[in-house]
Amino acid sequence: MPRNFDSPLKINKDGCLDPTGPLDLAPGETAVRLDIWVWQDNGACVACQRSFPSGEQWTATPDPKQDHTGEMFKPGPATAMAILVSTTAGETKTFQWTEGILLEY
Repeated sequence: MPRNFDSPLKINKDGCLDPTGPLDLAPGETAVRLDIWVWQDNGACVACQRSFPSGEQWTATPDPKQDHTGEMFKPGPATAMAILVSTTAGETKTFQWTEGILLEY
């Protein structure tokens, strides 16, 4: 899985995010879990996805009341990180990535 987060990400009406990105799996690879963190200055959100219905795109939906800490997001640069757990032929693999992204309304 070479990447990543969509950028820019849209700030939702709650001031949090619903991070998205491409799911670029190798042939025979199955996504099991994706943990996502996005932070900016004094605020952050976390999310976990365990279902990947499209197979080509992931979308995480953090609960702004439980999964967001600190200030709400503002337009501008942020940092995003994720860890994907997947399986291929019964073997579990992990892949981690961190990116600079942009946020906008």
